[in-house]
Amino acid sequence: MRCAVLVCLAAGLLTVSAFAQSAASIKTKNGYLFIWNTDKGTSMSCEIVGNKVEPKTTGDNPAFLIDGDLIQLLRVPFTNFDPERKIAANAILNAHKDWEVDYLKDIFAAPLSAKADSLKVGSRNVLVWSFTRPKYADTFDRDLYMTMAIDDFIFGLSSPVSVGDDLNGRKAKMAAITESIKISNSPFDLKKLSDEIKAEQKSVS
Repeated sequence: MRCAVLVCLAAGLLTVSAFAQSAASIKTKNGYLFIWNTDKGTSMSCEIVGNKVEPKTTGDNPAFLIDGDLIQLLRVPFTNFDPERKIAANAILNAHKDWEVDYLKDIFAAPLSAKADSLKVGSRNVLVWSFTRPKYADTFDRDLYMTMAIDDFIFGLSSPVSVGDDLNGRKAKMAAITESIKISNSPFDLKKLSDEIKAEQKSVS
């Protein structure tokens, strides 16, 4: 799945709703628990929290509007950009960035120059990168990404940044999502998670 350039928003989703065949969101007290299940390989979950959180979608890509900021979730198998699996582990995040930038150059029909920094968020090594839009920049003039390697795929967060907005607030929201990630060698039980969340909400109400 490629990054999508987020411009327009679709209708909201239901409490437990499928973004794609293997993905779902469960309403929590402060937002949503997002789950990406796979029958083979690593399943993962993360918490999307804020004062006001709305699930959105852009095509096949899950996204959430968090206190007015749209953040898209991406899951990209290494084989999408490294079919022969020759890229070293310490170069995989930059290789994915270059692959995405090549795609985005075609979308914008213009050269792109991405600035990137390697950071530590919790226990995870992440790559934070951004670029200034060469066009389609009336509302959003930059795009920000935070990506990390999990098992055999890239998990990423991307967000369009409004003209005049500072990147630090967006980075903080992405970091909070990253720090909440849980992984499993088997699919998460959605009903069990939903029941646990409902029980917890009931106990504190």
